[in-house]
Amino acid sequence: MSPRGKSVLILAAGVVLMVAGLIGVSAADRGLSIRRFSQGGQPMTFTVLGPEERLSRHLERHDGEPQEGAEQEALAARFPAVILALRNPERYRATVAISPIPVPVTPATPRNLQLQAGTWEPRFLRSARQMLERAGGSGTDFATGRARELVAVAGAEHLSILFRNGSHQAALRWLDRALEPEIDVRVEYRDRRLLWWLAQAVGWLLLLASMRPMLRRDAQRESRARLIRRPIHWVALFGAPIGASLVCAVLSWVIDLRRLAGLQMGGALALWLLLAGVGFLLAGYRVGAPERRDLLAAAALFGFLWIVIGLSADWVWLQWTLVTPRLLRWPLLGLACIPWFVATEVGQGDPRGRGRWLWWLAQTTALILGLLLLMALVPELGLISILLPLLPLVTACLVAAGSRVNRPWAYGIGAGLFFGWLLACSFPVLA
Repeated sequence: MSPRGKSVLILAAGVVLMVAGLIGVSAADRGLSIRRFSQGGQPMTFTVLGPEERLSRHLERHDGEPQEGAEQEALAARFPAVILALRNPERYRATVAISPIPVPVTPATPRNLQLQAGTWEPRFLRSARQMLERAGGSGTDFATGRARELVAVAGAEHLSILFRNGSHQAALRWLDRALEPEIDVRVEYRDRRLLWWLAQAVGWLLLLASMRPMLRRDAQRESRARLIRRPIHWVALFGAPIGASLVCAVLSWVIDLRRLAGLQMGGALALWLLLAGVGFLLAGYRVGAPERRDLLAAAALFGFLWIVIGLSADWVWLQWTLVTPRLLRWPLLGLACIPWFVATEVGQGDPRGRGRWLWWLAQTTALILGLLLLMALVPELGLISILLPLLPLVTACLVAAGSRVNRPWAYGIGAGLFFGWLLACSFPVLA
């Protein structure tokens, strides 16, 4: 097949996946009753599985619309689905705790407690088992509020458990038994929003792949700019994350990395990526200064990624639009991420070669190994583990989109700002 024929085929496949994915995501709310509101500037979503009358019945039994009771909402914004139930046992008749952290439960509180954890998250599964034991063990006495259950969701970890049908059905069954034992209504709903989201993202990337690169590398300019791959650039790829982890371990003795930049874990991750990126650049490459067209291409890349990866995430799994406290932190987080992505684009090289995807595999492996070492050296940063399953997917999207930019600074700035946005929306803001 001719190159033009391949481009047309890729374009057609991209259009089909993009349209199908967007339709699937937008239609996935059918069968759900949803209320969107905000508390203290923080957007919140209240979702009930089933028709509108099901939501109305719940609200009538449990003190009105979710917007009412500002004090309860303020508490909900500050404390986890278990601590709030412990403090207000008279208000919450049932609690479902997913991937729970250790809290002082008792055989009487919280009422009717179900614990869920994935079999691929041993830390949270161990915590759930310990909590079940402290809560009096398994039981089905819903009338007195002492019902207890542990659900181990097979093949799930901290993120994917949120999209598993087994988790959804277990929670629905538990809440029905606790809240509406006299009504035998079973609603079948299978959450496929994540699959549709992935389809539309792949579709957009295929659309981009069918186009020519926005900018081409100028070998003479790069020579004049003294863009050099040093002989140890492969060693630097793996050595820089290790060095960043060691530096962060030393810094953890004098500063609280968990609260850096006012984000729980997110600031520490940005610092680690800054150290790894600077070390990777210094040891592996030498690059010149960015040009004006690099900045324009970086803005285009960031905008494309923001729309494709993030915009529909609001419907699926992530509050993508940043509230003011997060938006103020984003530029700093984005700047910290730029050196790493500049360095990886130099290494990825010509988008027409297969070596680009070899570099994707190498850089993803280096990032994961470096972060595992960081968590081993600084155990209080263990929550970073929730990002590990996403790294291969995110870096694959960046490599695919970056192949159309194909310049170190353009890709580095655009991808760095995008990754900084991802950090800003993923980790909790600290008071």
